[in-house]
Amino acid sequence: MKTKPNTKEFISHIPSLIYQTLCVADIGVIVFTSNQILYINDYAKNIVGYDNTSNISILDVLFTSSHHHIIETMKQGHNVIAVEDVLASSLDTPIYIRGTLTIHKTVEETIYTLVFYDITKEMEVGFASELEHKLLEILQDKIDVGILIFEIISIEQLKVKIIYHNTSACIVDNYKDKKNRVSLLSIFDLTEEQIDNISSYFAIVLSDLVSAECLTLHKVLGKDNRLYKIDMQTIVADDNAYILCSLVDKTDEYMTIQNLETKTYVDELTSVYNRRYIMIALQDAIQQAEKYNTPLSLIIMDIDFFKKINDTYGHIVGDMVLQKVAHIVNSNIRKSDIFGRYGGEEFIIICKNTSSKDATTLANKLRMKIEETNFGDKLKVTCSFGVTEYVKGESIEEFINRADKGLYLAKESGRNKVIEVCMTA
Repeated sequence: MKTKPNTKEFISHIPSLIYQTLCVADIGVIVFTSNQILYINDYAKNIVGYDNTSNISILDVLFTSSHHHIIETMKQGHNVIAVEDVLASSLDTPIYIRGTLTIHKTVEETIYTLVFYDITKEMEVGFASELEHKLLEILQDKIDVGILIFEIISIEQLKVKIIYHNTSACIVDNYKDKKNRVSLLSIFDLTEEQIDNISSYFAIVLSDLVSAECLTLHKVLGKDNRLYKIDMQTIVADDNAYILCSLVDKTDEYMTIQNLETKTYVDELTSVYNRRYIMIALQDAIQQAEKYNTPLSLIIMDIDFFKKINDTYGHIVGDMVLQKVAHIVNSNIRKSDIFGRYGGEEFIIICKNTSSKDATTLANKLRMKIEETNFGDKLKVTCSFGVTEYVKGESIEEFINRADKGLYLAKESGRNKVIEVCMTA
């Protein structure tokens, strides 16, 4: 029968300083044979929870997950093995450890020295992080929100490099190259305003990495003919700026809103804005003119002898005339101009950042376009116009009445004319 090696004799081979260090340091040390624990320091005792180790073997403490690795390593002739294993405590709580196992062969048997430190918290955090990552991956692919992470390559071309995208952001797959680079212009049909907003945002991000800038864009049309709400948020990692971008498909919502707005603010016959919208838009335009001290002009126009057209040709032709006049005007004004049917055969144009003189020039252009248009059956249609410029501080009623006065004067002086009413003191 094999006899237990004398512990004191074994310890005497360890330099005193090293021994004292092992006793007080946060390092576990267990020396054992195949069936006996020869030595265990206080740190290791506290971890495993055994005060007396004389009646237990290493198999009572060390799980078997590393045994195969140990045997294979020994066959290769190594005597020091890296170990990552689990210790079983007396409280039935597994303790994760990382360390080294030194193998020393004597004539009688092999002695093992396990030196380790506790990585239980590290493993728990790692497991939680891995679990969180897995859950995040599942959620990212289940939710109906496209998620993009990219870095900026070029501001001018809005070119980016895609770092990550989930399945709901698959719109990018059709346009990125082998290096995951893509221009946002190839993914979306961006308006000039949207391009300017993104360019400005990219410039801020690249100039100030610590900036927490964000950008939200509504009604962004994708190449897939879907409408998106886009949110961009800056992320700084490893001294690099990345953009976390979410894409929410709002097509159905936007279309519902648009349909409601059409019924509320668009004239059913002519498909231009109705009086309700014009009054709201005019109030907003006045506030902007007041705030930024910019010119604002108003054009009121009326179809000449419209009642006679209805009486002579019927209401169907009358409706056609209204529609055609509305189309001519809509096709010959700026995008910034707001055009609507004010009532009956009367229309109104809000001209932002426009002087009365320039608005008069526009009105004469429209007058001639309408006069030159063939309305069929030798029907000749003309319009009269009243023009004026906003006076700071006046009411919306005063502004409209002055333009309406110009229209009245144009009709009184023979029709098919433009009368500009100058601003009052």
